[in-house]
Amino acid sequence: MTLKEQVGKADDETQVKGKEEKKRGAVELQQNTNRSHVSLEFFKNFAMLYFTVGPLLKAFGIFTKIASILMFKTHDLNNTVNICFKALSATDMIYQLF
Repeated sequence: MTLKEQVGKADDETQVKGKEEKKRGAVELQQNTNRSHVSLEFFKNFAMLYFTVGPLLKAFGIFTKIASILMFKTHDLNNTVNICFKALSATDMIYQLF
């Protein structure tokens, strides 16, 4: 095999390797894009959950604090439970408006 043939063969091998590396790079890029899309979907779902359920949980926490204060002051469980249920139903009505 002459030197010219060896150089030509080496060039062909380099081109093949280069094409394989480009394909591999394209596949890795696509996989990274898919991963970022999944994490974006997760973040959007988490944000929706946080901004809808979060205020309800916060309101429920406030009502439980009010209930504990009422129980401490009045020692009347039935009245305290009724007040809390009325407050929670009012909060639910407000959220249904939006």
